[in-house]
Amino acid sequence: MSKKSNSFQNWKKVWNSRTIELNTRSQLLDELIKANGFDTGVGDYSTEDWQIFTAFLAKKFSLNNNSKVFEIGCGSGAFLYSLKQHSGCKISGVDYSQPLIKIAQENIDGDFKVCDAKDNWRLKAKVDYIISHSVFNYFPDMEYVAKVLENTFLNLKKGGFIALLDLNNLEKEREYHDLRKKLYVTPEKYEEKYELHSHLFFSIDSLVSTLEEIGFKNIKLFENPCKNYLNSQFRFNLMAKK
Repeated sequence: MSKKSNSFQNWKKVWNSRTIELNTRSQLLDELIKANGFDTGVGDYSTEDWQIFTAFLAKKFSLNNNSKVFEIGCGSGAFLYSLKQHSGCKISGVDYSQPLIKIAQENIDGDFKVCDAKDNWRLKAKVDYIISHSVFNYFPDMEYVAKVLENTFLNLKKGGFIALLDLNNLEKEREYHDLRKKLYVTPEKYEEKYELHSHLFFSIDSLVSTLEEIGFKNIKLFENPCKNYLNSQFRFNLMAKK
């Protein structure tokens, strides 16, 4: 098994072994965000910034209560829950983490299932929007990415959109790790942890070419409006139309 495949399997073990009990005295969104891993001290998201980003996306896509939004790697459902708050959209998603899907199923009005992103999660009815937030970074390679994108294309309505959010920018990989080492307990502990839990970094040009080969068009990059989210300076967001 290659190093990338090993790392992918290691991440699956991490997300499938999470034992989380929501604090019922806290706001639900706060707890959902923490459950999705944005509380490590290296790239945390405040609830305020989370709401700013989801409100921005809801407006950008003109979401309303008739819009159907599906998320690849939805985890606890934090992103979808916030989108629904802003727009009333209908939400659904898949994730390979059983503990996180259980949280979504028990706390959010939507359709959530345990499934690997590259597997056939063929939907009963095609949707208007398919999103993925800070998840493609955990995929092992571009072959895996292409399979996920091909499935995405099949499950979108004609004229529907895909939004790939918070993707690691290959051009900024070194700066990304340099900052995270400073924010972690020690640089040595950071290197020790992420040696076995690496992230995938994307060439923007290569990813755009892959999307175009699959059939997507009108591919556009856009910035994260949350300047307090430190990872945004090393990551990018894009949208494309079927």
